Amino acid sequence: MIQSKGGTFAVDAIIPETIGVIEYSRLGAKLAMFSGVRERKPFLPDRRKPSMTCSIGGLVMVLARVDDEAVIQTGHACGITMFQGFHIDDLVRKK
Repeated sequence: MIQSKGGTFAVDAIIPETIGVIEYSRLGAKLAMFSGVRERKPFLPDRRKPSMTCSIGGLVMVLARVDDEAVIQTGHACGITMFQGFHIDDLVRKK
C-alpha cells in the first residue's frame, strides 16, 4: 500500500543477530536502521566486516543511537554513511 502511493519505508530496530538471516529487501524497504549501542555497549567493533553492509541486500543502512564520535568512526569502518542520534543532533545544532 505504501509503495502504491509513491512512499518508501525503513525497517527499524534491526538487531545484529538478524543481519544476513532475514531478507529485509524483500519487504520493499529502502532503509535499514539499527542501533550502534546495545545495552550501553557498542556492538559494532566486533562486527567490522565489509560483508556486513552488503548482507542487508542493497538497503541503505542507518546507524541509530549515535551518542559519540567513536560510534561514527566505527560505522564508517563498516561502510555506513548515514547516522542518527544525540551526537548527530548536537553536530547539526553547532552548524
